Amino acid sequence: MIITDYFNFDAPVEIISVYDAIDIYMSQNPDSDIETLELEFDGARFKFEILGVGDDMRYCFDINAATKTVLKNESSPLKTKYQGGVRRERKKVNVTDLISIEEATKIGTSHTQGFRPFEWKLERKGDLTVWEIEYTDGQGDKEMELKINAQNGNMVEIEFPR
Repeated sequence: MIITDYFNFDAPVEIISVYDAIDIYMSQNPDSDIETLELEFDGARFKFEILGVGDDMRYCFDINAATKTVLKNESSPLKTKYQGGVRRERKKVNVTDLISIEEATKIGTSHTQGFRPFEWKLERKGDLTVWEIEYTDGQGDKEMELKINAQNGNMVEIEFPR
């Protein structure tokens, strides 16, 4: 994916696919599921931030979205009330048959004239896995948020400028 369409960079910025990010995370934390996956620009680079959950552990994982370099891989025990797979069952996202970030952005952009995306997040909303995309206007004064079904591309929710 090339992201220069949305940002004023001098040169194209190419990032890895969401599936590549998921594969890298799973290779490091195989006994877990993904709770959220976020693509954001931190001022220096694009990175994927992944929160994972196992039966008794929580994982924080960051990866440089251009170079595939793992920036952080930390784990900590879940609170007792969330152990034994309780949180895992409630929070894990469905990473099967995801539409790409590009597809989700294209769907969202058709509803956001004059706005550009700046943050993408894969998360669970009820029983659905959704792409939450945050947009801003050209001046950065107003933001809007869209939630798109991550499997079929249907619009789930639009929060208008605030």
